[in-house]
Amino acid sequence: MTEKEEKKKELTTYSGVIVDQDADLFNAATIAEQKFYEELKKTSEHKASCFLQMPKQDRAELMSGKLSEADAEERFKYASTKALIYTNDGYIITEKMRAAHKKINGVLAVLLGAAALCLGMDIYFNTIAKNTQLHLESAGVRYELDPAAMNHINNRRENVDDTSRMLTAQQYIQHLMKPNFQCHELKTLKDSFYEPADGLPKCRQVGDATFVVGYAKNPTFPQPVMNVIKDGQIYNLDLSVSGFSTVQYTLPVVRFEMIPQRFAEAFPDMVRSAAQDVVTRRKEKN
Repeated sequence: MTEKEEKKKELTTYSGVIVDQDADLFNAATIAEQKFYEELKKTSEHKASCFLQMPKQDRAELMSGKLSEADAEERFKYASTKALIYTNDGYIITEKMRAAHKKINGVLAVLLGAAALCLGMDIYFNTIAKNTQLHLESAGVRYELDPAAMNHINNRRENVDDTSRMLTAQQYIQHLMKPNFQCHELKTLKDSFYEPADGLPKCRQVGDATFVVGYAKNPTFPQPVMNVIKDGQIYNLDLSVSGFSTVQYTLPVVRFEMIPQRFAEAFPDMVRSAAQDVVTRRKEKN
C-alpha cells in the first residue's frame, strides 16, 4: 500500500459536538502507525488515543516492542495530558540522565526538573497552545474580564440541595465526549448554570467554538464546571484569575487571556475594553 493509498478516517462535523477527536491525528499518522493504533484500540481506546498524541520517537519505540511494560506505561501516562506532550521528550531524556548519574545530588535534580517543567509549561501556555493549538483568537479590540460581572456570577453560585440528578465530575466529562451530547441553551453566564430537571450542562455556540457550563459533584459536593470545545478537543475553561473556581479535569487548560475575542463574542456582558483607566483598575483591586 502506497502513502497515497493510506487509510483515512472520515471526520463528520456537527455544531459543537465531538464525533472522533482522534481523526486528525490518525490521518496524519503513517500506515504502520495507523495499523498499530487499530490493534491497540481493540484493547484500550484510551491508550490508542494517547498513542496518537505522542511524539514520533515515543510512537516508534512503542511499535518496536523493545520497551519494558513499565516504560510503555510511562509513555502512555505522559501522552494523556496534552500540556505535557511538548515536554515529554525532555522528561524521558532527564530520566535517562538520572539513571546514568546516580551520584548527582537528589535535591538539585528535583529543583532542575521542576524548573524545566515550569519553563515547558510556560512555553506551552503562552506560545504553542496560544498561537498554534487553539486558534480561537482573532484580531480586534483587546478585552479583559469585567470585575463587576465576575462578582455577579460568583454571587449567583447556587447552594444546590438536591444532587440526585447531578453528574459526578467524571460522568460529566464522559457526557461531553459522547457524540451528539445533550445540553440546554445558555444565553449568558449570569444565568444559573444548574438545570434541576436533569442536571445536564448548558451550551453556547460561537462560530466553531462551544462554551459549556454546568454543575458536577466533586467528589460529592456541587461545584460549577466550565469547558470550551474546539476542533473536537475539550478544554478546561479556567477563570480562577478572577476568583471563579471550577472543577478541573486532566485536560488542556484555556485561560481567558488565550481566547478574549471569542469569549467576548459569546458573553459580551462579561467583558470590557482593555483600555480601562489604570487608576480605575487599581481601585478595583483594592
